[in-house]
Amino acid sequence: MARAGAARERLADARLYLCTDARQARGDLAEFADAALAGGVDVIQLRQKGIEAREELAALAVLADACRRHGRLLAVNDRADVAHAAGADVLHLGQGDLPVPAARALLGDAVLIGRSCHAEQEAAAAAGQP
Repeated sequence: MARAGAARERLADARLYLCTDARQARGDLAEFADAALAGGVDVIQLRQKGIEAREELAALAVLADACRRHGRLLAVNDRADVAHAAGADVLHLGQGDLPVPAARALLGDAVLIGRSCHAEQEAAAAAGQP
């Protein structure tokens, strides 16, 4: 997907960030993603706890294609290995997920890493991580 510098600029300009599941019950992920991106979404994050890795990668391939066509960013929830395999622009990590330095070691500098922070101390700690 986008190189880190370009992705960082696009993320800084982003105004609308969408979290979605894989929409398996509806079977309309491609259409949903295209409509959301055409409607102004700047970043799509697949967030579906408990999804099998193969299903997640299949859904991410659909989202990656849509994001590429629309010039938008793709984000992966929780898993650095899946973010790497999917070619994601952004990895989102919660406080209980893989530590940022470990994720960075897997992903290198090409992928942006974001953190969930729920307290001032968490935000300060996250700001000091690579």
